[in-house]
Amino acid sequence: MKKLFADYPEAISNTMEIAGRCNLELDFTKSHLPKYEAPVGKTKEEFLRELCEAGFAGKFPEVTPELRQRLEHELKIIQQMGFVSYS
Repeated sequence: MKKLFADYPEAISNTMEIAGRCNLELDFTKSHLPKYEAPVGKTKEEFLRELCEAGFAGKFPEVTPELRQRLEHELKIIQQMGFVSYS
């Protein structure tokens, strides 16, 4: 890193100073997943599908049968695993 930042020697010392100020403790004995709530009037499954459909529309100009099949597969897996809203 010293060679990479040879033109900025203070970058190394500043990085070390910042690292010395950090104190992060992670608890790996439990999951730390966010929990999302669906808007009123929608199930969490409906809301997830709505978000996926909006993402599809923004990402793919044409949704082919193959893409549709992949989305359905992924949604099925997410639902089977209980990760629809990370609850």
